[in-house]
Amino acid sequence: MGKGLVSAGVVVIRGHGDKRTVLSVHRPKLQDWSLPKGHIEVGETLPQTAAREFTEETGFPLLGLSAPLGVLEYPIPAGTKQVHWWLGRLADDAVRGDVLDKTEIDKVRWARAATISRQLSYVDEVPIVQRALATPASVPFVIVRHGKALDRTAWRGAHDADRPLADKGEQQAHALVGLLGAYGPTRVVSSSSERCLTTVLPFAASTSRVVEGLDALSEEGAAADPGRVRTLMRRLRDRALSTREAVVVCGHRPVLADMAHALGAEIAEPMHTAEVLVVHLNVATGAVLAVERHRPCL
Repeated sequence: MGKGLVSAGVVVIRGHGDKRTVLSVHRPKLQDWSLPKGHIEVGETLPQTAAREFTEETGFPLLGLSAPLGVLEYPIPAGTKQVHWWLGRLADDAVRGDVLDKTEIDKVRWARAATISRQLSYVDEVPIVQRALATPASVPFVIVRHGKALDRTAWRGAHDADRPLADKGEQQAHALVGLLGAYGPTRVVSSSSERCLTTVLPFAASTSRVVEGLDALSEEGAAADPGRVRTLMRRLRDRALSTREAVVVCGHRPVLADMAHALGAEIAEPMHTAEVLVVHLNVATGAVLAVERHRPCL
């Protein structure tokens, strides 16, 4: 399937109860109303596409993606098109700016949730909206495996914690900026080891945030006291749930399973370097609502 046949979109809901509204856009060339979505571009992951397209088409600055809503697939003349959907988080006081291209999108409106099914031009999108309306509020907790590090056999330093990223790892760290940014983390936490700190530093710098380096998440710290990893992760989880602000935590391969388990998630297959595990936590219960895995594009 060509990249032009893969798209991503976002459903944003505001209000409560029977006053909930859903954001939709009007495309003058097609004279239709639809949910904000667009094609993936070279070098993007699908979460990046969804977040970018939402802001370009609506003018609203997205706080970040929330729970995934599944994939819509339908035939087109060139073959089959897939649209990957997420819920989106929007600040209550968000101010709408200009859309990127007014020849593509000329109107943006909030439609009542009770009547949105009659206002969308495509019945295929109605189940996505219904799924979004039924999804509990959640917050993304993002776990990252550090980028490719210099091989242990090539490292001549006195302490393994000081072992840096390899050139590929540096590239992965910069490629992670857009992927992590799609979920809008406001807190950046890492093992105190150099290879972890450096992996999330470009993202932290892009958002003017400081990386919190913690010894408990290092390989050495986890080996000495595995219980500290679980305790720390639960504290970070509780803080994320109480503030409803996404957090990203960078760790090591031997520690990742304990990190995820503390959140109620499992890692079925080993994570690749710089791979991202997104655990969506139900704000009301703390339970795992959904889990995603993504790798940055290089």
